[in-house]
Amino acid sequence: MDQDKGSIGGIKNPSEVPGEMFWVSLCMDILALVLSTVLFSYTVSILLLSYILASRAYSYRKIRLKKYPWPGFLTVTLFQGPVIYVMTILALSSGLSSQNMSFTGIVISYLVIAAGYPLSQIYQHDQDRADGVTTVSMLLGVKGTFIFSGMMFAALGGLMALYFLVIHSDIFSGVLALLLLFPTGVFFVLWMLRCFRNPSSAEYDNTMKMNQLGAISINAAFFIIILKNVFFG
Repeated sequence: MDQDKGSIGGIKNPSEVPGEMFWVSLCMDILALVLSTVLFSYTVSILLLSYILASRAYSYRKIRLKKYPWPGFLTVTLFQGPVIYVMTILALSSGLSSQNMSFTGIVISYLVIAAGYPLSQIYQHDQDRADGVTTVSMLLGVKGTFIFSGMMFAALGGLMALYFLVIHSDIFSGVLALLLLFPTGVFFVLWMLRCFRNPSSAEYDNTMKMNQLGAISINAAFFIIILKNVFFG
């Protein structure tokens, strides 16, 4: 539904999207809903449907939540964070319980997206403005985006430390998560300082480096924690 002309996501020079892609994506959505119902439950399917509808409302030209800074931000952060978290828990367990569902986990999943999402828009201000879109990053400006995302990252690190070290008394997992996220924090601070001196440093390549480093770090942390829990309890 988006027709981005400039760099977007992991594609620096996107080609024109053929019209048939809409029907392909629609078929994939329907297949996903059918499989989620067969393999998991109606609750998982309902959450998946809500995610699909929110995604469409975000990009669909006649609704286009993307063009409204805070509604667009909340749509992405809520559905890519907590909704996906709850849906995954439900798919991997027999249902909701205090043992497999954590409010702290829900907030952590929200902060992961809330911290990174504004940074993903920081190089697109001109492109979004030309498309009639006002993003949170445009509203905050380059410096404001870094300050806002920095606050989200700080809250994320603090809450993960609380979750592992205090709530679960799991020193290994808490220290591991913080150590693996540390390089991302260093890159973020150095990039922020460069952008404060020269706003043109808020460009595509640096954004992708930040996204890739953050994704590798946090996924590596959770992957090792999962292996540790599976094999060592």
